[in-house]
Amino acid sequence: MTTLLNDVGVEISKRQVVRFLTQGLDGFHAEDAAVLHAGLVSAPYVTVDDTGARHANRNFHTTHIGGEHFTAFRTAPAKSRLNFLALLRGNYQDYVLNDAAFALLEDRQVDPALAARLNTHEPQRFANQVPFLQHLAEHGIDIFDTQTLRPFAEAGIWGAIRHHGLVGNTVIVSDDAGQFRVGTHALCRVGGDVTIPTPHRPGRADFPHPVPHSRVWLTVANLWTILTGGSGCRLRISLRRVHRTTLWRSRRDSHFCHILTT
Repeated sequence: MTTLLNDVGVEISKRQVVRFLTQGLDGFHAEDAAVLHAGLVSAPYVTVDDTGARHANRNFHTTHIGGEHFTAFRTAPAKSRLNFLALLRGNYQDYVLNDAAFALLEDRQVDPALAARLNTHEPQRFANQVPFLQHLAEHGIDIFDTQTLRPFAEAGIWGAIRHHGLVGNTVIVSDDAGQFRVGTHALCRVGGDVTIPTPHRPGRADFPHPVPHSRVWLTVANLWTILTGGSGCRLRISLRRVHRTTLWRSRRDSHFCHILTT
């Protein structure tokens, strides 16, 4: 950009360009946060993925969270379920111990005796991390043991997410990465192990479902999802209007994921 401006006669340095691009962004940050919040409140499903990224000469991770009508990107130094939950929580900083939080603790197979110490059968909300950690310590949770603390921190953030009405009935669709296994979760393996066949020809035995080629409203055909319990169910998701489609086949354990896509 600096070179382009210099070529058209604008005398400006790289430092000045960077300053213009990084100052006065509060309005953009607020709008970005509002878009993510609205998406997580209303979207019937979101797709999530992450990738490595260099930032400030360090290795970071950029996470994509998106639905049919929104997309958000977040870059952070960590790649974990705790980080992903913090991204879903958005600008909120609170922790909540409610039914959703204790359900997550049970799902993580936390010692029931430890969880019982915190369960007052009434929702408990903490403004930020400090009073939350103090509450854990007062009830005999070793907050200096990372392995012990992590599921409680995840539960507190997940409780806050549900408390604020985020990710209510939203299905989180991922590639089976462990950090994304929260809430109602669907697996969709479309990655390096996927064989993309040649265009469909009538009569091919390896294509049991016809592939439409006309202008149609596309729906996912036989998308076998695997929820947290490992059972399969069918999930139909409306996608955008397309002109042509191909069929991707993916195998995970004994389940197939047939996806019609552009």
